[in-house]
Amino acid sequence: MKKIIIRYGTYSALTLIVLFGLTFLFGKNLGFGASEKLGYASILIGMIFVYLGIREYREKIGEGKISFWKAVKVGLLIVSIPSIVFGLIDVIYVTFIDPDFIENFYNHSLAEMKESMSAAEYEIKAAEIESQRAMFSNVFFQFIVMGLTVFLIGIVASFISSFILKTED
Repeated sequence: MKKIIIRYGTYSALTLIVLFGLTFLFGKNLGFGASEKLGYASILIGMIFVYLGIREYREKIGEGKISFWKAVKVGLLIVSIPSIVFGLIDVIYVTFIDPDFIENFYNHSLAEMKESMSAAEYEIKAAEIESQRAMFSNVFFQFIVMGLTVFLIGIVASFISSFILKTED
């Protein structure tokens, strides 16, 4: 079981790294919104390995059979690897590659809000965002948020894959 989890978790993590790298290299002129969409698409593509890992576990270890909850467990163990890796990638990115990312993102967010809100709404929202700036600038918090983002998407992928692949209740 351990080999399958490590193999497919590593495949998923490598997929996230490669797609993140491609977006970084070729998407420099993309805005924050497009980059965010590509990030989510990359995570979804990486979740293909949750399905493939559960399926291999069912065929090789379970001899063609797997219960729903066993499949969920395998899926969650697989997705824990890319979750940790993506959290680390984000920390490396905002710490070493683009240390101004948080500042640039906040400025971009404020500019978008200013265009779409009334002055009173903007003042309230800007104060709220400003109060959260220190928290979002913390690399540990960044790691947790990005890792949990991948993990939450992985939970959904695990449940869907488990439902599709289960052979017994």
